[in-house]
Amino acid sequence: MKQRQSSSGVHTEDCPGPLFRFVRAVCRGYLGGPYAITGEPIPEGAAVYIVHHQNAAGPVQVMASWPRHLRLWVFYPFFEKATAIPHYARVTFGESLGGQRWWAVPAAWLCGHLAPRLIRSAGAIPVYRGDARIRHTFRRSMDALKAGHGVLIAPDIDYKSSDELIGEIYTGFLTLGGLYRRAEGKPLPFVPIYCDRKGRTLVVGRGVYLKDEDAPSQRAAARTLLEEMRRLYADAQKDAKNQPAATSSSSKAET
Repeated sequence: MKQRQSSSGVHTEDCPGPLFRFVRAVCRGYLGGPYAITGEPIPEGAAVYIVHHQNAAGPVQVMASWPRHLRLWVFYPFFEKATAIPHYARVTFGESLGGQRWWAVPAAWLCGHLAPRLIRSAGAIPVYRGDARIRHTFRRSMDALKAGHGVLIAPDIDYKSSDELIGEIYTGFLTLGGLYRRAEGKPLPFVPIYCDRKGRTLVVGRGVYLKDEDAPSQRAAARTLLEEMRRLYADAQKDAKNQPAATSSSSKAET
C-alpha cells in the first residue's frame, strides 16, 4: 500500500487499508457481528463523534460497527514503534497493572510493532496533547471534516475507567467547532455515542453545537455532551430492566 508523508511528519496510509479491514472483520467476528445502531439519525457528512474510552473498548466497538469509516484520534506515541514500545512497557503493561509483569517487555515489543501499522492503516489522526504540534491534529481533523468524513474522539481523562458511565473529559477537541464554522460557514455537530454491550447496540445521541468560540461556550457544550451521554446510559439501563418484564408478559400471554 502506498504511503504518504503528512504535514505532521507522521506516515499515514490510504484508509481504510487492508490491515484495518482485516482486523475489523476479526473484531466483528469476536463481537458476534456489528452492533445495531439506534437512537438519533446519523448526521449526513461531517461530524465529530464522542465515545466513552473504557480502555479502548468504546472506540473498538464503534470502529468495528459504524457504517462509514471514521477518523479516530489516537495519542501520538502509538504511531511509531520507537515511541510505542516504551509506552506499552511503562504505561499499558506497567503503571496500568500496578507494576511490571514478567511478560511486559515481550508484550510491549509485539504491540509496539503491530499497533503503528494498524493505526496508520485506519487513517487515525495523531493527538499531541499539551504539545505545540496539536495544530497538526486540528489540521488533519479539519481536512477530514471538510471532505465530509466523521472524526471519532474518546476524550476521557481517566481513559482506563471500566465504569459504563463516562466521567470527566478533556474539552480541547471542541475547538474544531469554531474552526469548522469559520472554514465552512456552518455549525459542526458533536454527536455522543453510547456503547451498550449487553444490548449489542450503539445508541446515537442528540448532536451538540457550539454557540460561540470562547471558553465559556466550550465548557457549556462539554456539559451538554456529558449530560446527553449520561441520558443515553440511563435510558439503556431502563430498557434493560423493562425487557425481562416485557418478555415475561409475552410468555404468559402465549400460555
